[in-house]
Amino acid sequence: MYKFLFLTVYFSTLFLDSFSQEEIKGFEDIKHRIGLQIGFGGQEELLLPIDYDYKVWFFQLQYFYALHSRKYWGIELLAQPQYNLTRFKILENKGNDSNGYEYGLNVGVLLRVNFFKDFMSMYGFASVGPHHIPKTPIRQAKGFIFSDNFFGGFHFRLMKNTYLDIRAGFRHVSNAGIKKPNGGINTHVLSAGMMLNL
Repeated sequence: MYKFLFLTVYFSTLFLDSFSQEEIKGFEDIKHRIGLQIGFGGQEELLLPIDYDYKVWFFQLQYFYALHSRKYWGIELLAQPQYNLTRFKILENKGNDSNGYEYGLNVGVLLRVNFFKDFMSMYGFASVGPHHIPKTPIRQAKGFIFSDNFFGGFHFRLMKNTYLDIRAGFRHVSNAGIKKPNGGINTHVLSAGMMLNL
């Protein structure tokens, strides 16, 4: 998995850089950005009493729109259409894994702080959005759900207007009580990808 992630990030850098502009622009000069994220989520570090094991592999496209930009900070709208692969099992029945998938769209607000003449930025964001999950652990009804995300991360400039994007955070999915059961699924997430200034 880690080799796949590294190769994806490396070749994405080469691909995105070939389309980037020659001039290196500062964060305050950019209105639109696009990106790609690949990540993994699980419960191992949540320290919560759980009766299930739910793992998710993320494949997210990203669109950043600057709402307010200054030299050292900015506020952006972030949209993340995604298709995710899942695997889960009830811990009492360790031999019975179930594979599945999710798809949906998250929209949120990102707060960015810039450092070192646009070489690096630190950010945090919260997002929510509708998703569909055909298979879930018994604690959560399948079908329509909401995905709530809270993340922090860094962008590091690699070349021209192309940035490495690394983040970690917390994700909660549930259906807001529309259908029972609604125990929710919580995961910690690590992900990496690329961002390109347009």
